[in-house]
Amino acid sequence: MTVVYQGMEFEEQGEGLKLKKGADEKTVSIPDSVEGRPVVSIGAKAFKDFRNLEKIHLPGTLKEIGYDCFTGCQNLSVIDFSEGLEVIGDYAFVNCKALQNLVFPDSLREMGIWAFAYCTGLRFISVGPDLKHVGKECFTVTFYREDGRQFYVGDIGGYIFEYDEELRGMKAAAERCAGEAKLPVLGNADSYDAKNPLFSKFKPVMKTGITFDDIAGLEKVKEAVRDQIILPFKRADLYERFGLKSGGGILLYGPPGTGKTMLAQAIATEVEGAFFSVKGSDLISKYVGESEQNVKKLFAAARSLPVSVIFFDEFEVIGRARGNDLQPWADKMLSELLAQMQGFEKTQNSLLVLAATNMPWVLDSALMRPGRFNRKVYVSLPDEPAREQIVRNCLKGLPVADDIDYAEIVRITEGFNAADVTEFADRMKLSAVKRSMASGNDEFICMKDAEYAAKDVTSSVDPRDLAKLDAFSKN
Repeated sequence: MTVVYQGMEFEEQGEGLKLKKGADEKTVSIPDSVEGRPVVSIGAKAFKDFRNLEKIHLPGTLKEIGYDCFTGCQNLSVIDFSEGLEVIGDYAFVNCKALQNLVFPDSLREMGIWAFAYCTGLRFISVGPDLKHVGKECFTVTFYREDGRQFYVGDIGGYIFEYDEELRGMKAAAERCAGEAKLPVLGNADSYDAKNPLFSKFKPVMKTGITFDDIAGLEKVKEAVRDQIILPFKRADLYERFGLKSGGGILLYGPPGTGKTMLAQAIATEVEGAFFSVKGSDLISKYVGESEQNVKKLFAAARSLPVSVIFFDEFEVIGRARGNDLQPWADKMLSELLAQMQGFEKTQNSLLVLAATNMPWVLDSALMRPGRFNRKVYVSLPDEPAREQIVRNCLKGLPVADDIDYAEIVRITEGFNAADVTEFADRMKLSAVKRSMASGNDEFICMKDAEYAAKDVTSSVDPRDLAKLDAFSKN
């Protein structure tokens, strides 16, 4: 029986489905299931010679890619492999010249003969440690060890390779072990030493000084953080005992100015970890290959310490969906990040990766797969108790008149983010300063100052973005 879904044809294969014929479109996302049955394989020649295909998302249920499946797809530039894939068949991606980055899942056990032959554009290959069989002429490229000696293609499992212009081949750049991309540690860095060259570019803050008590309101968010981040990190043994997943990265998303950075700092305090705060500008370089190297250096530095927290701020800069950015560094840097986080849920609880964004819908779908940023926490606008607490904190210890009506200030600041509320309180203070200068007396902060602030300060949150965030939180 043939099942048609979004222009693709599926047929029964055991308890699942095989994709018999794909769709020749620019971007194709193969679903995990159709009519309740998992998609477990892609059949022979399903996408052969499709010239429109540029990007393919493979389902997490997929076990096998069949013979001659993507041969001649010369514009195919992005393959989103999923954990669970075990076999790539003979001739599967022959002559896919636009392919540059391949990040294979840990689950991959076999690649057939000529599977990636004549993929002449390859510049980055990350191979899981448990690859058992590589077919004859699987790659039309020579592999080299770090010292320049030739690497037997059957031994490429567990390594990350980058194209070397001088050798004109793929040179081993790092080793992947137990699902985790590792680089050599320079010296013994059991504790932080600022002089260690490992920390020459990325220096951690050993104590952020921020706790959950410093964050006004957001009680539901704090509870979610404790349940999804703190407890799994500290007691992975209990989570495993009761069949709950731990590990992986966590995405903090919400409007700007809602305290995502402070949350990350408080999390680092709670797990007693070194805090690496990174923005896209810290990683991006105009020099070829340096952006990817910066990602490697960051993870190498973080993994060298007993407990570390990496926090990616403004994550949409480096996590934007591949194939949609004209910057030459973007796709390769993202592929390197995916390689560093491959199998992340299996690693020891010594590294926690957090990311914050105001635009989660632009992130590459591969980042949301298990072991990466599959856990998400919505940091929304502060509620009424939170806004009141922010104002009280801002005015604490200052001369405040008896007529201050916190309930009215909370009403005025409806729709404000935490930064807006803080600015509102600062304008109240400024108004009191001006009144004191005009009268020559020691004035108190009063509701007149709140009225003054209300004229100058409005919400900086775009309602359209807020609607998108609310919709994303419900998906």
